[in-house]
Amino acid sequence: MRAVVVTCASPIDPAALEAGVAVVRGLVPELELEVLDAASHPRLSYLAGDDATRGAGLVEAIARRPDLVWMARGGYGSLRALAAVEAELDVVQRDGPVPLWEFSDGTALAAHWVERGWPCWSAPPLVQVPRLDPMSRERLVRALRGEPCETFVDLVPMREGRASGVLVGGNLTLLASLCGTRWQVSGRDRILVVEDVGEVAYRVDRLLSQLAFAGSLEGLRGLVFGTFTSVSEREAALIERTLEAFAERLDVPVARGLPFGHGEVNACFRLGARATLSVDAATASLAIDPRTSR
Repeated sequence: MRAVVVTCASPIDPAALEAGVAVVRGLVPELELEVLDAASHPRLSYLAGDDATRGAGLVEAIARRPDLVWMARGGYGSLRALAAVEAELDVVQRDGPVPLWEFSDGTALAAHWVERGWPCWSAPPLVQVPRLDPMSRERLVRALRGEPCETFVDLVPMREGRASGVLVGGNLTLLASLCGTRWQVSGRDRILVVEDVGEVAYRVDRLLSQLAFAGSLEGLRGLVFGTFTSVSEREAALIERTLEAFAERLDVPVARGLPFGHGEVNACFRLGARATLSVDAATASLAIDPRTSR
């Protein structure tokens, strides 16, 4: 198995990248990990090179025909890189789509991959791997080795019901920023998963409201919240109440506690796959079918 690592958003700290590579190679020795030389790109403030350069790196990674393309980190800039090379991506993927492993700022790329039916995974970026908890590392290893997606159990019920649909989503801020663009994510006949980092309660409310008012939740089948990290205990409690209030305004099953986010917990799972969300008064679960991508 071979993975090519790309830096299509913010600059990468070489030490953090090296640490991530070392951990992954220790976990999955059979994985051939090839890192494109992002250090040679001129850094532009908060970007790892200009849009064309970052986008070209993504195209080059796919052209090498690995088993997967893996984001080194998020930050900011993936959407701009996508816009710069969107037509080239469509051409280079015609030989058979290469799976994308993305997270956070990569939500913009995931929207593009899922809409085209290309395989895509929500997965820890390489720099996050060293701080993952044991279960997240175990899930990462299983995903890299091609084992089937699991059923996530012990989620927290928020609104009862049972629904099936295509799994979409990612970072809440990025999903909101896609509203009004040609990459805006549609919730129709889909189950949406969201997480975020460093956003206080009123901003979480504003972001969710933007998705709703922009029409992204029309026809939604279900909603699952991941973690909302890097906030105070007080804000965490306010966010929980904000999510509960938002869930009550929807007419679909809703749960929270999916183990994905910016902290130590971040599970790998397939986006674009069919999934079933089951929520009753006491339990909730999300089952992902890896056999389907639409």
